[in-house]
Amino acid sequence: MAHAYLIPVAELPQYIPGSFLEQFRVRPVEVKISTAGALGIMAFVWRPLGEANYSAPITSSPLSSWTYDLEGAFAIIIFGVGTYVLNSVYTIDEQGAVTRTGGAIDTVTSTRYDLREKKGQAATDMCLGWMEPAVRPPLTSWGADVKEHYAAVLHYLLKSHVGMAPTEAAVGDANLRLRFEDAREWFQRIGKDRGEAQDLVDSSTDLRVGDTLLLPVSSAEPVGWI
Repeated sequence: MAHAYLIPVAELPQYIPGSFLEQFRVRPVEVKISTAGALGIMAFVWRPLGEANYSAPITSSPLSSWTYDLEGAFAIIIFGVGTYVLNSVYTIDEQGAVTRTGGAIDTVTSTRYDLREKKGQAATDMCLGWMEPAVRPPLTSWGADVKEHYAAVLHYLLKSHVGMAPTEAAVGDANLRLRFEDAREWFQRIGKDRGEAQDLVDSSTDLRVGDTLLLPVSSAEPVGWI
């Protein structure tokens, strides 16, 4: 079972600039048919709802059902078989519900995803993996130092997804990489029992027989036992 994010998505602006995170917010999008016809001929353009400019045309594939991952909008769109109508519009809300206008045929469905959640789970798994074997997941509590280092990892993963500039051209990107590497080394030191995180409690359990405390057997003592 997946571990809870080390920082909930709603709390991320406390650790990563909100201006950076804004680009990953799931927003409604409009998909407009720019070339009419069946799959393989049909093409569409798209834009976030309310913006002036559409994207460049995207031509469909001649399949019985064509699935397209609209990465810039965090939407997976499935186009079914049919003859698509020129200038018809499909509006997709944050939950993936599709509204049709302009003679649009009823052949389009969609699901949405939050990239902050996807990368947040990846960052959580990475951090927990680096802390093994000294820390046994799942964690039951963790402090601000764990959150700060986790945020450095997540910030780096999100920035990598949208593209990193060359080191010479962007000191900010170079700093993100350094923070990521420092965070990784910090978690790995804990995993080797050479570091300590405040308020970190893992899922190891204490067992007592009378006055004798029995500890689980592992290759290293877990960090943060109480």
